[in-house]
Amino acid sequence: MRVQRSSVARFLRSVIGCGLVLSVALLIVVSGPVHWLAGTADAAGTGKVTIRYMFWGGQTEIDIVQQLVREFMEKYPNIEVKLENIPYPEYPTKVPTLLASGTAPQVMNIPVQMFHSLAAQGAFQDLGSLAAADRSFDLEEYIPAGRKVFTANGKLGALPREFGPMMVFYNKQMFDQKGLPYPDPDWTWDTFVQIGKKLTEDINNDGKIDRFAFAGTSWINHYLPFLWAGGGDIVDSTGKKAVIDQPGAVKGLQFYVDLMLKYHINPTVQELQAGAINTTEWFTTGKIAMYPTFRVGTTVFLKTKGFEFDVVPFPKGPAGYATLVEPVGLAITADTKGKELEAAWQFVKWATGPEGVRLMTEQNLIVPAIVSVTRSSAFLNPNIPPEHDIYFVQMQPYSHIVPPIPQWPTLSSIITSEMAPVFAGQAQVSNAVVKMAERINEVLKK
Repeated sequence: MRVQRSSVARFLRSVIGCGLVLSVALLIVVSGPVHWLAGTADAAGTGKVTIRYMFWGGQTEIDIVQQLVREFMEKYPNIEVKLENIPYPEYPTKVPTLLASGTAPQVMNIPVQMFHSLAAQGAFQDLGSLAAADRSFDLEEYIPAGRKVFTANGKLGALPREFGPMMVFYNKQMFDQKGLPYPDPDWTWDTFVQIGKKLTEDINNDGKIDRFAFAGTSWINHYLPFLWAGGGDIVDSTGKKAVIDQPGAVKGLQFYVDLMLKYHINPTVQELQAGAINTTEWFTTGKIAMYPTFRVGTTVFLKTKGFEFDVVPFPKGPAGYATLVEPVGLAITADTKGKELEAAWQFVKWATGPEGVRLMTEQNLIVPAIVSVTRSSAFLNPNIPPEHDIYFVQMQPYSHIVPPIPQWPTLSSIITSEMAPVFAGQAQVSNAVVKMAERINEVLKK
């Protein structure tokens, strides 16, 4: 696939709002000290092909990725992979900037939320063509849904590394203390509230809740599963019209808001913003019973000695099960050519294939997009919590992604801004969704 860099650059500059141009030198994070990398020429005198791989993640993921790259380079000594770690808050801005300036790495992690806006401008190589020409590679190893979400205009722009839906983690000790059975995967919104009321407590009778049942926040990822379970959606199947103002979406959003403002089994946004509650810390110390997150949360929870936890699907709403999945894929940038393209392809198919994802799976970081690994002891390990890892796989058919359209980042901002006064108790869900729909439709018309 041949891409005109100038057209991509013009688009991406408009996305980031200014014509920023980075130096070719990039600050990268490797093990130990910070290094500066200029260019990607072959290592002098070694005959190696050098490629750069950019990803996000904290120290746990950095350590795992470093191990993954070491193992890859041991197997393929003619390829050197230089790592560039960018904290996620900066990642969505950094990627378009690098692409616009022509200094992007050959390989990068791409979350599905960013994929379609960049793929629409031809930012990535067509991996489907590379796969078809590679007789040693079997694309059918990847779950169909994982391949589908990284396909745009009939072209596979990234290989899925993971396909792990968000789940409800729960503190087993808090349920034991109340004599409550652990959540049943067949539970509903009604039973969720009933259980939640029993788990929510003002222990010292000072008028302040000391223990909450659930740890939802104003982050859009936390309330989208409820919107879908209510029978709603954000845009229609064509991606050209907002439907977030329809009854199902209103029902789902209202239920989520009620968890905070009506039932108060979830901290209010004001309580969260006041800094009184660190939800992760409260979850592991017995002050929050249930915590919505992805499998990567396991890497944090396992560090708390004596903490007993498990997972369960989100409760069923009027439309049944629903959850959010945010697949991460590895993409090769469109400007990658020649030997660098060959090396990048070798790395991407290995890192997302059985060998690479097995390592990340064993470290409890991901739910792999490779079917064989989800059935292996690397994923289903009875000796390492959570006990019911299988729910991650069973909920894949009920998993939703954000609308696969280039305008999603803008739509997300609209929804977040209109929900803010709702969480503050200053606006009604029914009125907020009308404003959302109007603003979303304006964006979709452009």
